[in-house]
Amino acid sequence: MYNQRKNTVSSLSVLIPLFFIWGLEWIVRAGLLLAEKKYNVEGWSTYAFYGAVGLSVIAIIVSLMRPSWSASSHITGLFLIPMLLFVLACWILQYIGAVNLFFIPIFQSFLLATGLVALGIMLGRTLTFIGLWLFAMAATLSILYLGYSPLILYASGGIAMFVAAIQLRMWNRF
Repeated sequence: MYNQRKNTVSSLSVLIPLFFIWGLEWIVRAGLLLAEKKYNVEGWSTYAFYGAVGLSVIAIIVSLMRPSWSASSHITGLFLIPMLLFVLACWILQYIGAVNLFFIPIFQSFLLATGLVALGIMLGRTLTFIGLWLFAMAATLSILYLGYSPLILYASGGIAMFVAAIQLRMWNRF
């Protein structure tokens, strides 16, 4: 069991910088949503998104160039492309006005929570509990209080990604 988890974590090590990058993007987006009420920072979240996409591409290219890149890591890298396409699709749907402003953060939080639970089932309970916590928070906010849901879900989703990256990093070391 330990060797299987170690092999899986090492093949998922490409996700660690991506969790940090997108976690930071979500936290910055939450901060910009909070600052939007007081300052004129309306379009800045788009720049944060572009920066995260650029840094993600760089992180994927750097991880592909690593000598420790294996076949299982390559398979993990192939799953990153659909993940990036999903983020881009959500942004496009919001940009063209096809979905409500509150839909994107709730859907992204549900998807992130589901992904963390799936990783947790493969690797350990910590990620499962983080995913369940985020899912419960997104469900509660979407049903009971929609007003501040983008702010709260982006901040807590970003923190969840940071914690997941730290947990994967700790498992990768041992």
